[in-house]
Amino acid sequence: MQAGDQGNQGAGGVATTHWSLILDATTSTSASEFALRELCQTYWGPLYVFARRRGLPPPEAEDQTQAFLAAFLAGDYLSRADPERGRFRSFLVSCFENYLRNEWRRSQARKRGGDQRWVTLDVALLEQAAGPASESLPPDVAYNRQWARSLLNVVFRRLREEWAASDRLGLFEQLEPHLWGDVTAVPYPDLAQRFGLTQVNLRVMLHRLRQRYRSILLETVAQTVADPAEVDGELQFLIQVLRQ
Repeated sequence: MQAGDQGNQGAGGVATTHWSLILDATTSTSASEFALRELCQTYWGPLYVFARRRGLPPPEAEDQTQAFLAAFLAGDYLSRADPERGRFRSFLVSCFENYLRNEWRRSQARKRGGDQRWVTLDVALLEQAAGPASESLPPDVAYNRQWARSLLNVVFRRLREEWAASDRLGLFEQLEPHLWGDVTAVPYPDLAQRFGLTQVNLRVMLHRLRQRYRSILLETVAQTVADPAEVDGELQFLIQVLRQ
């Protein structure tokens, strides 16, 4: 097992998925509560974008998203959590859509914890993702796009943390653009000279970075499904969404 893999393993080596986090949340341990908060931080952005595409103004969309996730953390939706329902992203947005249909007012959002800003996100950036109100982008499409971006953010955050732990953060930041074939990336010869490496060693490191990226991506996608057989399909869906 490579460094960083252990954080996705539960007791006895069982992989931790988003479904298992929810189903285990009834234990109310500090570890499960922390894990749920991390989960909600990943999905805050996609849900906010969904609310904006439903026509909610920014302040109300922020309050409603915050209030929904506070209710989610409080256990209001645990009884509905059923891995047989399919993808976790679909389950969560379905719950949120039902929540919005109930037309909870901003005062209720504050009452349920809307003012407890335990998630720190760049709302201005999310507004760009939501797009202008005049754009005919369905809420579910906007949600899926932001969900894909959020999952990739999780992947790159893990990669960054791993390289930072081995005191190679500077090299990682220079190699990252090469993952996507960015034409503005610093050329290999310049990078090799800057970090005291041969070009062969640099290419080997980039190859391993790409392998690790794919490994973490697969792990991250696997956390969102109940059946391992669904991973490939969900990965293809993610790629399709990003290409749109």
